[in-house]
Amino acid sequence: MKAVSVIGILVLAVFLASLSVFSASEFGVLELSPHSPAIAVDGDPGDWGSYTCPQNNWYTYTTVGDVQQWIWCDTPGDERTDHASPDKRADLIQFRITGDTTNLYLLFIFNDMSGFNIGDDGGTFIALTINRNGTGYEIWFSGESETKVSTEAKWLYQVVVNLADSRYENQGLRSGVFDLTRNWGGILYIVNHTWHRQAGEAKVGVNLDMNAVEVAIPWSIIGGTPSGNTFFLRLSLITARGWSNYEENRGGAWDIGGEVVSDALDAMTTTGPNTWDEVLDGVVDYYVDVYFTTTPPYVPIPEPWFISSIIGVLAVVGLVVYLRRSVSLVG
Repeated sequence: MKAVSVIGILVLAVFLASLSVFSASEFGVLELSPHSPAIAVDGDPGDWGSYTCPQNNWYTYTTVGDVQQWIWCDTPGDERTDHASPDKRADLIQFRITGDTTNLYLLFIFNDMSGFNIGDDGGTFIALTINRNGTGYEIWFSGESETKVSTEAKWLYQVVVNLADSRYENQGLRSGVFDLTRNWGGILYIVNHTWHRQAGEAKVGVNLDMNAVEVAIPWSIIGGTPSGNTFFLRLSLITARGWSNYEENRGGAWDIGGEVVSDALDAMTTTGPNTWDEVLDGVVDYYVDVYFTTTPPYVPIPEPWFISSIIGVLAVVGLVVYLRRSVSLVG
């Protein structure tokens, strides 16, 4: 009986340990029964569900309501105050991501966007860089922001939202849905790593009264749908105040200190307590890898190393249970 128990334990241990080398998609672990989310890009974050961050400068994969998503929780009040103190229109609170068979969806929630209208100089400016599976070539954030990404996060595509778009100046707009432009002063543009402005069906929805900006980007604009054994987007993010002269095809981030000082007011980073601690050298060193299912509907999932860790823990628990039962039988 003892010999049989020992052999059984060894076989079980080898089998359970081997599970950790497989991906989450092969076992369905923690994929939370992915289905296509119903996201309307209108600036109203309600269809993403309500989520209260348990801590700051931290992210999670979770399902809120019916939307499987990745959520970044940023520290309130950590923005630079070079233009105003506080500068709540640039103070990022949450950044969320989900996807479906057609689009990648982004949601940005800010501290307070009550002090300006769409089209005002100094409106919120967002720059998000996208690297696919660790592949990228360009280092600069857009808008002449005097800010770079980490050399480990060089990008293939960059998404820019500039609420200072001068086409809407003095119109008193508080909300709206706007199409992708190919203008440096536009409210939404996307470039590839050669700074060629992309065309397509991307849209941005803004609701300043809800402190929210939503973006829908067709996968086709940013290299295609997730594929392969594993897939991730490596992302870096900054916010600033924007300016725009749409007629002259010009726009960017409000300047702070010339060419040697970053214009980023907030950033996705764990460095703090103030954004200046991250960008004082002109580089956002922090980036995240957001993994997706590689079959429809292409929603975020936990990192493979996390899945492997969970499977490893289950393997240990199973081994302990088996061992205890074997010892009980021998006794």
